[in-house]
Amino acid sequence: MVINDAIQLTVTITLFVLSYIFYTINVSFCCFFILVAVFTTRTSPVNLASMAIERYISICNPLRHAQICTARRTYTLIGFIWFICVVPDITDLFVTMATESMSFFHTRVFCLRQNVFKDPILTYKRQAFDTIYFSCVFLTLVYTYLRILFVARVLSSEKQSAQRARNTILLHGGQLLMCMLSYISPTVETVLRFILPGHILEIRFANYLIVYILPRFLSPIIYGVRDKEFRKYLKRYFVSDRLLCKLITKLRTLGLNTSLCYWILDFLTGCPQVLRVDNNTSATLTLNTGSPQAYREEVRDLSLWCQGNNLSLNMSKTKELIVDYRKRRAENISIHIDVAVVELVESFKRLKRFGMGPQILKRFYSCTIESILTGCITAWYGNCSASDRKALERVVHTAQYITGAELPAIQNLYTRQCQRKALKKFKDSIHPSHRLFSLLPHGKWYQNAK
Repeated sequence: MVINDAIQLTVTITLFVLSYIFYTINVSFCCFFILVAVFTTRTSPVNLASMAIERYISICNPLRHAQICTARRTYTLIGFIWFICVVPDITDLFVTMATESMSFFHTRVFCLRQNVFKDPILTYKRQAFDTIYFSCVFLTLVYTYLRILFVARVLSSEKQSAQRARNTILLHGGQLLMCMLSYISPTVETVLRFILPGHILEIRFANYLIVYILPRFLSPIIYGVRDKEFRKYLKRYFVSDRLLCKLITKLRTLGLNTSLCYWILDFLTGCPQVLRVDNNTSATLTLNTGSPQAYREEVRDLSLWCQGNNLSLNMSKTKELIVDYRKRRAENISIHIDVAVVELVESFKRLKRFGMGPQILKRFYSCTIESILTGCITAWYGNCSASDRKALERVVHTAQYITGAELPAIQNLYTRQCQRKALKKFKDSIHPSHRLFSLLPHGKWYQNAK
């Protein structure tokens, strides 16, 4: 359907632009453009009817859906749709070739269907086929919608799936009504030309936008916004931009410099984040607001992979642990695997009994305990008393006994952090503290910064 609409829009826009630029074009080229436009326009309602039938099968006969809607039958159906839509209109060309002389195809006309296919019989034939197509598509849509509506009322365990299918049929119905405007557009255009004879171009342009352009724009809007992933990123994009704009406005109101406001905006948006464990690096995730919840998506992908490979996760052994040391903890949404909720626990007291090795336990210690002990260590550790330092070392010794791996001492971490910060300030010539790092006359030691 997307390919059909793309072809239809390309051909009709080209024909519409050519009619404004050259006004008259060669009859042979006009026949080609008109036939392709008519084929693709007639195919759209039939495609919608086929999609309604597929949705009807998936809801009313779900066990046979995989057997009926195969890839091979889908290709066969697409070929059949094009055949029944092309054959009635290609005969217009044959009748014109039989009734008109060959010199007619070398003349130039304003490219309208009635100017090329002039035989009155073709007009009656076109109206007859339009009526047949309209009746078949309309009855198909009404039948499938009513059947799905009845089944949706009966189903209780699959309410979400049934409601989604019903909404799809309703959207198809609205889109079909827009597509069926092409059946009545010639009559409406003729009436408007008699009422407003001085606005022929405006009438034709408005008819083109309403009948041909607007229905084709419904497909990407309907199926794009209804997609969960697309809607999630779209909502995140608009909401984050609105929140950031409000933040910058408030900062400017408080009197902050414009350059500083833009620096804050640049810092909060477009931040690439990766997770690295040994030699393994995750994919880059660009953040605009908040902290990533990528692990929820990983759990969902793992669950889908297990379903696709006939595997099942043992929910009784699956736990969720959230390490959050903030005073005001945010409310966390529970993780769901299939329909079961993953149990949220406060602590894991038996990590070692689960068979985890020293390296895994060491990483767990580094992420959850050491990161808290060493937070801003260069600012407070130098003024700690001897008793406080011994208490910190006892924590490290206890963790080293449990993990069975050698852990760095707090004093070593403090020294390493101070050396890193000093080296960074020494290399940064524009840092305010760069002037504190000056060499003694012999050039081997630095002066004492006091």
